[in-house]
Amino acid sequence: MWSFYANEHKGCCIELEPNTSVKDWHFLNVDYVLNIATINKDNATVENVLSKKSSQWEYEQEVRFIRTVDADDNSNRKRFLRIKISRIFLGIRMTPKDKKFIHKLINKVDSSIEVVDLQRKDIDFGYED
Repeated sequence: MWSFYANEHKGCCIELEPNTSVKDWHFLNVDYVLNIATINKDNATVENVLSKKSSQWEYEQEVRFIRTVDADDNSNRKRFLRIKISRIFLGIRMTPKDKKFIHKLINKVDSSIEVVDLQRKDIDFGYED
């Protein structure tokens, strides 16, 4: 996915921890299918539409969080899913200048966020959790 979303390892990957204890939000596994079904009035639920994706993207192992609300609830409470940034992985081809900038920025914003400089060592780029 570094090729698609991080400009051939010149970008970064941000690891997020969602707050899943909020009752209006729930976790939705993505089902990768060969043929996307036609949506009609009988199967047009939010979960059904958002849980399907073409099998060509299966390597992403994507999950989604969706919010279910009462139709009469006009408040903005719990409108956004609360997340915490836990780690930032810096691509192996990111410039030293960009790496330095991100390290300084994160240190000032929240020094508890781990910044990992990936190195080309193996298929896992030298990072073990």
